[in-house]
Amino acid sequence: MFTKNNLAHSILLSIPLLVLCLSGIFLIPQQADFIREVCNFTLLTAFFYALCFLISSVKLKAIISWIIGFILSFLLLIKLNFYHIYQVKLSASALFVIFETNAQETSEFLEVYISSTFLFLAGIFILYLLGYAYTLFKRKMIFQLDLKPSLRIIIKMGLLGLAVVSAYLIHWKFSEFNILYTTKTSYADYKATKKLIKKTLAQPSSPYLKEVKKNANAPKIGVVIIGESTNRNHMSLYGYYRNTNPLLAKQIELWISKDVITPHVHTVTALNKILTLNSFENKRKKENASIIQLANQAGYKTFWLSNQRPVGINESVPTLIGNAANEKKFLNTDNYNRKSYDEVLLPAFNEALQDSATYKMIFFASFGDTFGV
Repeated sequence: MFTKNNLAHSILLSIPLLVLCLSGIFLIPQQADFIREVCNFTLLTAFFYALCFLISSVKLKAIISWIIGFILSFLLLIKLNFYHIYQVKLSASALFVIFETNAQETSEFLEVYISSTFLFLAGIFILYLLGYAYTLFKRKMIFQLDLKPSLRIIIKMGLLGLAVVSAYLIHWKFSEFNILYTTKTSYADYKATKKLIKKTLAQPSSPYLKEVKKNANAPKIGVVIIGESTNRNHMSLYGYYRNTNPLLAKQIELWISKDVITPHVHTVTALNKILTLNSFENKRKKENASIIQLANQAGYKTFWLSNQRPVGINESVPTLIGNAANEKKFLNTDNYNRKSYDEVLLPAFNEALQDSATYKMIFFASFGDTFGV
């Protein structure tokens, strides 16, 4: 049964796993994570190829076998590059951010994080896939079960059992390390979360804010600036040696908070807590409300002025939260090749200041890339 063709095919299909074992030692910082990644990838490889080898047609088996090799190589490249960049596994929260992103943010991310390590691994996988295609389609070295009908049935039942056991173990033990499984469950959770946000946070008012009143001495104009791209390490207010905040430094009533930690490293997930009653300790999903709804119910006229594209792969969470405002302006809706700088917000800001409403709350939404770099 184990012919020269079967041996060659078995060696080639195991190369992505070999790459993980050799490179993961250096790229995956935690030994426990490394072992789990190897176990998960072994089971995933066994699952795919066990189903593939059940196919009788030699041509179809060769095509599907190469597609499996491509899928495994692609998933492994993403996984190893994520470990190289962030030193952690690709998690559900990171996938939430990817679901929110748009074309320009993706290109900016790739410009920053296409490293020599990524290119080296990509080169290995390209060479592997070319060699795999040559072996399968030119040399026709494909795994075949040249057995008696009775033995062939037993082997196929064994392959089917291997596929079932592999799928079960992935689900039971290694689901958080499996990109396909994590992506599927995360996207379902993401869509459910977005649906809930549309029903709650995207509405002008919230039933979860009770007896909201405006203090008699409340300021008539409030301005909230959300600027993700600004780094405190380059601000003189926080000790930077260059005078980068001369106008703010002249303000007498200025409270500078120097001990604030964001609940997440990614912008989208952080804003979902910063702008709402949701917090790291108290994770509200249903009974949630936003600062915009609070201002609305306190009698302020609210303005959401955004230089962030409102839609990426999906409508973003900050966009949905901003939809609760009385007036909304998204000033960066052109094609993705256009650069839009934050000064485009100033005319809209002046218009909001001149609005006839006595009490106004103006939100500047000017975030950088959704990947949170």
